[in-house]
Amino acid sequence: MATKEDRATFSRLALRLAEASTLEEGAEALAWVCAERIEFYRLSIVLPLTEPGEYWVGASWAERPEEEMAGYTFRLTGHPLAPVVEQGTSVVRHDPENDAPELPVSRLFRGEGKRWELAVPLHIGARRGMLVLASRAPTVPSPDVVAWAEEVALWAAVWSRAWCGPDAPEVLRELYQSLLEGALDGIALLRGGEVVFANPSFRELFGLSPAETVGLGFEALLVPRSRERFREALSSLAERPRVLPRVEVEGRGRGGRTLVLDLGMQMILHRGGPAVLVQVHNATPRARREQETRERVDQILRVLGHDMRTPLTAVLGYAQLVSERLGKEDPERLREMLAILRRSADGLRSLVEGMLEYSSLGRESSPLGPVALEPLFRSVEAEMAGPIERSGARIRYHQVPPRVWGRPAEVGRVFRNLIENAIRYARPGVAPRVEVRGEGDENGFHVLCVADNGRGVDPADRERVFDLFVKGPGGGCGVGLAVVHRIVTGYGGRIWVEANPEGGSRFYVTLPRVPDE
Repeated sequence: MATKEDRATFSRLALRLAEASTLEEGAEALAWVCAERIEFYRLSIVLPLTEPGEYWVGASWAERPEEEMAGYTFRLTGHPLAPVVEQGTSVVRHDPENDAPELPVSRLFRGEGKRWELAVPLHIGARRGMLVLASRAPTVPSPDVVAWAEEVALWAAVWSRAWCGPDAPEVLRELYQSLLEGALDGIALLRGGEVVFANPSFRELFGLSPAETVGLGFEALLVPRSRERFREALSSLAERPRVLPRVEVEGRGRGGRTLVLDLGMQMILHRGGPAVLVQVHNATPRARREQETRERVDQILRVLGHDMRTPLTAVLGYAQLVSERLGKEDPERLREMLAILRRSADGLRSLVEGMLEYSSLGRESSPLGPVALEPLFRSVEAEMAGPIERSGARIRYHQVPPRVWGRPAEVGRVFRNLIENAIRYARPGVAPRVEVRGEGDENGFHVLCVADNGRGVDPADRERVFDLFVKGPGGGCGVGLAVVHRIVTGYGGRIWVEANPEGGSRFYVTLPRVPDE
């Protein structure tokens, strides 16, 4: 029997509910009164939708805001809480971690260390919802606690009835619909990889009609080289459903034009099953500005390189002629000066060639395709025959994949520069030993390693060694590794360096696998 204090408490609850203009405010009022008798950390109001068997978490209150959860829709068929809505009986679930359904987003029926869950029915006309309390307390609720929650649910049912009429969920849906329809970014909802909803901005971005959009596989809107990246992001999202990974991909817009897209994704529940909400931001204007900046820099490098190469060639030619015609009677000092002149001109020419090579990257018009590595390595060794012979270098290959995806000239530059780097930075008096080997696969890319027995790279320099004009103690012009970095990252791969336990360095690169291999 209710005491005088109980009646006063419920009178205050009635006033608070009367003043509540939103479901969230009502949930806060219900949490206040439940706290009189129950130790819990989250309260959720679960209301029936207009379609039979569907429910939605209309509002939620939690001690920590990050544990609140509202807006999810789901079905209860076969779940331990189904008797609450089917038979109108209260249910206490012990250790709810162990019988949670496979719903990757909703935490209503999962985790966070809760020890028990109490669900009491909300009698709303011919249908029922639930008032759900989750607790980390070790003591399970007593019959008195259950009765208190059922009393609170009677008040909650009367108050929440207005939110379950024929207009209630639709009002919220219309609000969300208007927000989505007016969003400047494209927004789509995916189930099983197919579009089940898309706003006008999404359709306009890709040049699609409503009929063409629904049921379309999202990957069909991406260029082939971006599809694996999209799948990786989905995989990451499935493992961490509360994280919103962002990924840059390329898509096909109206008229077949290529678009640079920033994707933001979130796993949600839609009609009782997992779905992915995708926000598509058109980053093409930003990418175009960045490309224009790169082109301006490249143009400066090209002009500088071409303007310097011609006089340098002349200097080298005349220095060689003078050196050849000098007799033994010429002063030794003159020979030393000519040698210095030649070395300086050689170094400057190497710098110019490196700058021209670096500036030419990214302008290659030939299409990507399979690149066989064995003949490519033979070609690289033939090109470097002089340095290899002079240094006594030995190059070995181990478990190298037969093919990668790219352009032969660019892939050749990668390995030529890495091998050349290994020879240049050999230890004094030690013949270079270089091993090129395969190290397995990584998310659709082959991992290859070029290991040497040279001087190694100081740990403090391992991040900046790939920057332009960063030189090591072995000379060079500081362009070779920057060229490798630009080629590899342009293919969507990555490059890094580690110490070789046997002495020297290990340079790792990832290059794309040939599709469908």
